[in-house]
Amino acid sequence: GEIQKWGGAQAVGKLLLIQPKLWIKPLAILAFVPVFKQIADVLYKLISRYRGRLPGATDACAIPPSASETK
Repeated sequence: GEIQKWGGAQAVGKLLLIQPKLWIKPLAILAFVPVFKQIADVLYKLISRYRGRLPGATDACAIPPSASETK
């Protein structure tokens, strides 16, 4: 079969689609609906940029200084 690559909010949406809990699937589908896709992309970028400052963050969530200096 063909290998598809997903990134960002759509990768999270694909992961959520394979979860056994049925209530998650409608949320996952929204990551692919045009208006919601744009919102999901913005939210993903914000969360990924500030992931080290979010509750429950660990040292593994920290962005290396060289990566954050280029933004």
